[in-house]
Amino acid sequence: MPGRLPLRGVVAAAAVAGSTAAVALAPAAGAATRPPVRRVLILSLPGTTWADIAGADVPNLKHLLAGAAVGSTSVRAVTKETDPGDGYATIGAGTAVAGPARLEGLAFNADECREPPGGIEEECRRSPVTETRAIVSVAIPELARDARHQHRGAEIGALGTALARAGVDRAVVGNADTALRSDDPRTFHREAALALADGHGAVQYGQMDRRLLAEDGAALHLDPVLTLQAFERAWDDAGRTVVLLEASDLVRAHRDALRATDRLIGQVLADVDFERDAVIVTGPSDPWDGVHLTVAALRAPGVRPGLLDSATTRRAGYVTLPDLAPTVLDLLGLPRPDSMEGRAYDVHPRSWTAPPVARFVEADREARFRDRMLGPVAGTYVAVEILLSLVVAFVLARLPGRRRLRRALDFVGLWLLAVVPLTFLGAVLDLNSVGPYLALVIGGGVVLAAGALALRGTIRPLVALLGLLLAFHVVDIVTGGHLQISTVFGYSPTVGGRFAGFGNLTYAQVAAAAVLLAGLLAHLLGGRRGVTAAAAVLAVALLADGMPFWGSDVGGVLSSVPTFALVLLGLSGVRMSWRRAAALGAGTVAAVIALGFLDLRRPAGDRTHLGRLFEQMGHQGLQPFSDAVQRKVSENLSVLPTSIWIPLVPSVLAFIAWLAYGSSPRLEAIRHRAPEMRPAFVGVLVAAVLGMALNDSGIAVPAMMLGVLNPVVVRLALADS
Repeated sequence: MPGRLPLRGVVAAAAVAGSTAAVALAPAAGAATRPPVRRVLILSLPGTTWADIAGADVPNLKHLLAGAAVGSTSVRAVTKETDPGDGYATIGAGTAVAGPARLEGLAFNADECREPPGGIEEECRRSPVTETRAIVSVAIPELARDARHQHRGAEIGALGTALARAGVDRAVVGNADTALRSDDPRTFHREAALALADGHGAVQYGQMDRRLLAEDGAALHLDPVLTLQAFERAWDDAGRTVVLLEASDLVRAHRDALRATDRLIGQVLADVDFERDAVIVTGPSDPWDGVHLTVAALRAPGVRPGLLDSATTRRAGYVTLPDLAPTVLDLLGLPRPDSMEGRAYDVHPRSWTAPPVARFVEADREARFRDRMLGPVAGTYVAVEILLSLVVAFVLARLPGRRRLRRALDFVGLWLLAVVPLTFLGAVLDLNSVGPYLALVIGGGVVLAAGALALRGTIRPLVALLGLLLAFHVVDIVTGGHLQISTVFGYSPTVGGRFAGFGNLTYAQVAAAAVLLAGLLAHLLGGRRGVTAAAAVLAVALLADGMPFWGSDVGGVLSSVPTFALVLLGLSGVRMSWRRAAALGAGTVAAVIALGFLDLRRPAGDRTHLGRLFEQMGHQGLQPFSDAVQRKVSENLSVLPTSIWIPLVPSVLAFIAWLAYGSSPRLEAIRHRAPEMRPAFVGVLVAAVLGMALNDSGIAVPAMMLGVLNPVVVRLALADS
């Protein structure tokens, strides 16, 4: 019987989940492991991009990179721009954090706090130092308090604590102070201590006081001799050691800082034994001119030249700042604390005589172009959608006989459907300037809309464009998702929320297109054949969006499963009941559990955020899940007031309400002509509500869904008037 189909689906889903869970509990194949290294050197180049390296005379650094695995670092922590304090605190936690800027730079050598000058006397009392050679950061307590409010599960100083427990020595060398003699706390910039400080704020060895500095006229810079000596004291250890050497002059934007840093790197690397030691190069913060991708490199025993990635990004050539701490622990053969959301670098070996610097420069340029174009493109899209609704309502109410005007409005609606997939082609076609990009989107949309209009009837043009939108994303994601990154309605590596799979706006397009296409096909084909075609479309969309190795979209699965089932019930003529609603909820949970266990069966380096969440819950219970829910709610609320998508939602809803309840209700006419569209329209609205609640992009998800729905409603309303 038709009424029992959803319950059978739930039972089947539960069976899949159970069998998958049983498989997941079996030991998974582990990745090959390298022998632990003796020492790890972290070369910190604050604000350094690949373009900086490409244009500089830095032979020592380029020689180091030629033998390393390399990539770009997404330094995004919590706020849009990452300063050194946030960057180093994120490294130390292995999880994105942000903290009090007034305290981040306050770190002192022990002798400074035993006889403090007046300006820092109070700060030294925050965290008294007892070890003679220790460095202490006084920002740790407030950073920890702030981290608890961010619901990311971050443990401030997790890397330093893990190294201390394993008996690994830690040292930091560097000083980015902006004054040589002032006692004003605002002149102290020793944020680098946060990278290796333990939970008490202490670093065992190193030097961060102003004795490292020299004055060249009005400019401060690291004294190369004293800095090298401080490094050698920290590095000259028979035991396991991690040393962070900061090129502090890069923070001060010294004119010749990178060239001077390269000379220091050449001297430092003379003490590194690449048969037993590892070197990590990182840019822990954004440069002075805004958000960028920065450098990343790893040279270690057993690591061949190639491209870096991690389980966080799952995209070759990209790593994130939280990945650095797990990488250090992995190199030393130490376990990663559960609190770290980052994952160790992985390497995709490549053969080259020099790393593909031009590729990384281009990746940064594409990401920045996408970030610049997002506001104008999204704003224009929203404005045209709103204007289309208003003008169509006016024409239907006051000028119903203007056929040319109605055909023009119909064409604008089809154009809006056509331009959405075209916005994803800019990066792959290397269109990183405004003129060619707009020509592609606007001109290409005109061509596609005109081609769709060449098809006969009211329904076929919509089927063609919605089918194109859905097929475009499905084909892209099963072939690697190359069109999703650094694209206007995709995601950006500088934002760092996602590097693989479907982003929230893509999910919104896929879900809305699939639901509407299902309704249109059910009407066009009719009967059992139409419902079968609709079910196939929805199944393809769900698999593309939900599979861990494709869309890996947890929020999408949670909202799509009940929505798609509701649409199929409506198309089959089955009425909703409380029992069926409960079955849909159970089926949704079962589907997510099945996908989570399937993800757990994959190698650790390939797991998505769902598999990593299940992994954390296995160690920490429900706390990671609770943190994830609270974080999503917080992020949704934070983006809501400033989102450019806000006006689109009430405008389209008001237009649909007018069509339904106006003096000449046209939605009723659409329902009589194409009754299959009623469950499709309801499905889009349900998906919009669930999509907003279960994803972290706030109003953007329902707005994009309504943006896909609006042209469909416009065409059907104009055809029925």
